[in-house]
Amino acid sequence: MQYNYQARRDSLKQILILVLVSMFCGCGHAQDPGIVKSLWRATIKVVDEAGDPIEGAKVTIGYHVTPFEAQTVRMAKATGLTDRAGVFRAAEQSQSIDLEVRAEKTGFYPTFQRHELGVGFDPEKQNPHLTLILKKVGEPIPMYARRLQIQIPEVGKPIGFDLLQADWVTPHGTGTHTDLMFQVNRRWESRNDFEYVLKVSATTPTDGLMEFPVRLDQGSELRMPGTVPQGAFKAEVVKVLSRTPGLGWKQDSIPEQNYYFRIRSKLDDTGGIKSALYGKVYGDFVIDPINSKTSFILFTYYINPEPNSRNVEFDPSKNLARKSKAPDEDVRKP
Repeated sequence: MQYNYQARRDSLKQILILVLVSMFCGCGHAQDPGIVKSLWRATIKVVDEAGDPIEGAKVTIGYHVTPFEAQTVRMAKATGLTDRAGVFRAAEQSQSIDLEVRAEKTGFYPTFQRHELGVGFDPEKQNPHLTLILKKVGEPIPMYARRLQIQIPEVGKPIGFDLLQADWVTPHGTGTHTDLMFQVNRRWESRNDFEYVLKVSATTPTDGLMEFPVRLDQGSELRMPGTVPQGAFKAEVVKVLSRTPGLGWKQDSIPEQNYYFRIRSKLDDTGGIKSALYGKVYGDFVIDPINSKTSFILFTYYINPEPNSRNVEFDPSKNLARKSKAPDEDVRKP
């Protein structure tokens, strides 16, 4: 059912590189010796979720400097603590075209933000005023958490998946309860001509997924709020990955997308929800068709096993999921 993570990464590079390259172009830049050094001055303010300043937060600003011989990238950093107003300031003359800012303090989840300085002198970009929000650590709990890569057993039909067991339901696996249904419809002519459609659906009208996008260039280590919000859950999510001669790529899975979900709902006599389990998915559902006669599906999820509790603030030291033989499957983020 599972396969080597390195092989999966290599496969994804082959088929998704043209789609994903633009998403990562700002995540680290080799410096062109021809770029003239300029002076940046950064003012960083750190606040809590109520907007109140946080004194004594550690701020680290990473920036690029001229690499040594045989290096392509070299980083330096400016570090300090915020004052009573929650402010830390730093300035440096460098060739860097972006800044990587991180803030942290005991009792809070670390957070980061990326700022583009650009390749030309722009006073507004060279003198950024950034506000970083630290989320207070609340009540982290034990959860079932797993980063999975699974191969769907068949195409063209819905297959049940047991999230607590992290496996397909029988007869395709050891799962005993269908929490989500996965269906892959596949057309494959070649690596340059194919289409895959993935449908992820709930098993009852009261269960489903709630979309919750989060920007990738900034954010807390606790990516989503630790409590599942009130709101509607979608019965089905559809993702498409295709490449067609003359039309190019189509890719619906986006790293910014996340989900809350509700499963195993039980109703009372009035039709209201008497009991349900809640959880979250970090990142989107990703299709990987390479080296598979069906398709691999990749996703990371968390489940609170306590009925009706909407707390999804995970304690990484208390993962209830059985230990995986593949270390990369273990989840370390809250």
